[in-house]
Amino acid sequence: MSLLTGFVANAQSTAATGPGPIDILGWLAGFVAVAVLLMGVISGISLAEAAAVSIQTEETTPPTEAQAPQAAAAITPEPQVSTPAPAALTAAPVLTTEPVAA
Repeated sequence: MSLLTGFVANAQSTAATGPGPIDILGWLAGFVAVAVLLMGVISGISLAEAAAVSIQTEETTPPTEAQAPQAAAAITPEPQVSTPAPAALTAAPVLTTEPVAA
């Protein structure tokens, strides 16, 4: 009989046996924090690589004395062609069909 009353008393207790809502929200917040941290690291690495590539492309060596005459000969100026100035455009008057209150 005492075993039965022990089971009944245990069944009526208010102790939670499973994970509570705070535990689930804690896991969710941790997952979001890890995802944000991971995306920040990936973005930082990507920006660092892009900056390194842009610095490498800006650092070009000037042509040596042997290459300078060849480079100057390769660049020829194009003849200037004069084009007439475009005619001034005027806006057409706007006609409205709505009555205007005076």
